[in-house]
Amino acid sequence: MPSTDNGEELWNVVTARGLEGVMAKKKGSVYVTGRSRAWLKIKLEKTVDCVIVGYVTKIREIASLALALYDQETLSYIGQVGTGFSESLLDTLSKGHIRASNDVSLPKNVHSVVPDKVCEVKYFEYTKDHRLRAPVFLRLRDDKSATECTVD
Repeated sequence: MPSTDNGEELWNVVTARGLEGVMAKKKGSVYVTGRSRAWLKIKLEKTVDCVIVGYVTKIREIASLALALYDQETLSYIGQVGTGFSESLLDTLSKGHIRASNDVSLPKNVHSVVPDKVCEVKYFEYTKDHRLRAPVFLRLRDDKSATECTVD
């Protein structure tokens, strides 16, 4: 298996090529089943600013947020994010953001909202059906308008 002592140079290659990530290990360590501090999987995470177009209710009022991007002037659904937000953020969103809208085609279990809020999420890749893989909510973007969140 190829290896290097220059992790920074390797990471530059990984990011330039858009690879998934690297395995880092302490020299001389042996593989063990399960998690280990001697072997680390370091994944390249990308971020995207998305329009919040809906929410899903399960145990709590907002269990996940439905996300979309503008493709020309049409909103295109790219999936849901259900991790990374605090209870206080969910409370804020539920008090001031739940207003029905029909601006985008959504799965049946998603309650649509007016697409006027932007959030940043990290993710690993887009799937073949143009959905975010493993998205995690990072923050709301009050400094950006929804129309700036585009597919390109």
